[in-house]
Amino acid sequence: MNKTSSNHDMNKKARTSRTIVIGDIHGCYREAEALISELQEKGKYIPETDRLIFIGDYIDRGDNPRLAVKYVRGLQDKYGELVIPLKGNHEDMLLDYMVNNGQSWLFNGYEATLNSYKGFDEEFIDDMRWMADLPLYYEDDYYIYVHAGVDKGKPMDAQF
Repeated sequence: MNKTSSNHDMNKKARTSRTIVIGDIHGCYREAEALISELQEKGKYIPETDRLIFIGDYIDRGDNPRLAVKYVRGLQDKYGELVIPLKGNHEDMLLDYMVNNGQSWLFNGYEATLNSYKGFDEEFIDDMRWMADLPLYYEDDYYIYVHAGVDKGKPMDAQF
C-alpha cells in the first residue's frame, strides 16, 4: 500500500522494475545530476520504468540548493509517480523557521540555501510550498522509505 501526500498521484501502482533510493543531496546539484546520468548511462536506472525515491535533504550546504530542488522537481514533473521525493529534516527545519520562527535551521547550513535563492523571493516561496507538501515516508509492498528512522514498535500513522 502506497502512503504519500504529494502533489502527484503516487497512490497508483506504477510498473517498475527497480527502486533506486538517493538521499541527502544537500545542495549538490551537479553531483546529483552526474550520479543519475551515470546510472542511466550504465543501464542501472531507466526513468520510464524504475522508481526513483529521494529521501530528503535537498537544501542547505552544497553549491546550489536552489538548483538541487529544481532538479528533483523537474524529474518529478517529467516522470510523475515514478519519482517520489520525501521530506528530510533540513526541509522540516526550514519550514519550522518560516512558520514558527524555529532556530535550528540557522545552525544547519541555511546560508547556502538563502544565497542560492537570493533571499525570500517568489521562487523560494514556491519551492517552500512544494517542500511543505512532501510526504515524510513512502511505503511499497516490500519496504518503508523514510529520511531518518522508524520505531518498529509503533504503527506508521502514529510516528509523525
